[in-house]
Amino acid sequence: MLQIVKNNFWLIDFSISAAILCIILLLYYKKYISNFVWLLFWAGVLTGFIWELTLTIIDALNLADIFVFNLQPPVHCIFIIISHSIWDGGLFIIGVAIIYIFLKKPHFRSFKLSEIILLIIWGQLQSFIIEIVSIQSSGWMYNPLWWNPVLFSIKDKPVTLLPQFIWLIACFVFYHFAIIINKRLHKNLN
Repeated sequence: MLQIVKNNFWLIDFSISAAILCIILLLYYKKYISNFVWLLFWAGVLTGFIWELTLTIIDALNLADIFVFNLQPPVHCIFIIISHSIWDGGLFIIGVAIIYIFLKKPHFRSFKLSEIILLIIWGQLQSFIIEIVSIQSSGWMYNPLWWNPVLFSIKDKPVTLLPQFIWLIACFVFYHFAIIINKRLHKNLN
C-alpha cells in the first residue's frame, strides 16, 4: 500500500484536494450543508493558506530550510499552497463534523472548552497521520531545526514539532472565526 502512495504521491495529494473541493461544492449546491458550514470551509482554507504561504515564502527565500522534498513537486509551489489550503479547509470541516456528532447543540455560539478540545485533538491527530504518511511515502517532511525539534522518528525519518504547533494555533484561529461567522449569521437572521 505504501509503495502505491510512494509511486503516485503527488497525484494522490492533488486528487484528494480536488475531491475535497468537489465534494464541498456539491454538498453546498445540493443544500446538504448549511451556509455556516460553507463559510467555515472557506475560513479553514484561508487559515491554512496563511501558514502554507508563509512557510513556503520563508523556505523559498532561504530564510529557513523548512521543507525537504524527497519527491520534487511536479508543479509550481503556488499550486501546492492552494491545494494544501483546500486540504486544510476539508480537515477543519471534519473537525466541525466531529463536534456536531459528539457534542450537544448549540455549536459555535460562544467559547466552549469541549468544542476547542475536540478540534485540537482532531487537529493534532490528523497532523501526525498526514506527516507520518508523507515522510514514509517519501513525499515531503519538515526539516529538523533548533526551533523545530524532532518529536520522534519512524525508520530514521523525523516527525517534528512545527506542524503540531501550527495546527494547535490554527485550531484557535479557526474556532474564533467559527464563532464570529456564527454570530454574524444569527444576527442577520434576527
